[in-house]
Amino acid sequence: MSSSPPASTDNNSGNDTPVPPPGNGYAPISLKFIFFVSFFFFATYAALLVALNWKRLGKPERFLPTLIVAALLYVIFTLFALFTLSVNALNIYAPLSLLFPLPLGVGTIIIALLWQRPTYMTWVHRYAQERAQLQRYGCFTSIALLIVCAIAGSTLSTYVAVPLYNASGLDAWAESLRPIPTFEGQAVELTYPLGWVEITEANYTEEYRAFCETAYQDCLSAGQTTTGNATFEVVRLYDPLTNGFPLDVVQTGVKQQLRRDGIDIISTSSLIIDGYPAYQIIASPPNNQIWVFILVKPQPNYTLRLALYATNRAAYDATSDDLKTILGRINIITGG
Repeated sequence: MSSSPPASTDNNSGNDTPVPPPGNGYAPISLKFIFFVSFFFFATYAALLVALNWKRLGKPERFLPTLIVAALLYVIFTLFALFTLSVNALNIYAPLSLLFPLPLGVGTIIIALLWQRPTYMTWVHRYAQERAQLQRYGCFTSIALLIVCAIAGSTLSTYVAVPLYNASGLDAWAESLRPIPTFEGQAVELTYPLGWVEITEANYTEEYRAFCETAYQDCLSAGQTTTGNATFEVVRLYDPLTNGFPLDVVQTGVKQQLRRDGIDIISTSSLIIDGYPAYQIIASPPNNQIWVFILVKPQPNYTLRLALYATNRAAYDATSDDLKTILGRINIITGG
């Protein structure tokens, strides 16, 4: 039975640190594989593989510095991901922004691989005959490390990174940078507060779409909180639906209809919306939701009905300030 070949010397490293003999505990991971995985947003995982390779190539003193680089890449990418998703939470293309730091990760890995390549090539040439078997060892190691990284990374992000990010106040700062959603319809311009998103016609539910197609009315806008607990909509009711009646007659008809439908009216009040007299009705259907209707009649031939639908009382209390903000910023276009 042949013994292991003698240790060789890495002539490219500038010192006499021996390259260890082959074996399950010493087989390095292919540099091509490390370079490949770095392109799939796994720069931290790739950096860990580079760090592990240093030990298996007989350079343990370089393990810790490379491990620190891997930790820094994780911190940078995690902060960037959390901050970017907070700022662009209302944008359906927000996940694509996570590709922006990819060149940083790949560039870092390329530098690390160039640093490691002379030692790695010395090891490969020294154990060329055993290379096929040793590559299997390296493959098993990389798969095991990938599983460990996935579990550890998910746990660390959920229970450490995200709580620390929220506690630092960075999430609030990111939300303050978020573009404010606006809507411009034929008869109204709306500015939603942060945390609201416009629902386009393509995303209407079937019930809402059927409602909007009812005769003598237009659905001009729909906005929803990102929590999904409240929805705000603007509908233009044309005559003869309101029969050309003044606002006080229209609001009386709305209240009568609500009572016929078994909906309790909690309160009523008068408002001014963009300089026009308005009437507010707060009601509660049997399912414990809270509905708020604001009726405005900017022109004799139609009435604007602004409505907030909250899933429960708590949701209404949480969005009442947002409702005031929306009503305070509304611009009614009488020519529409």
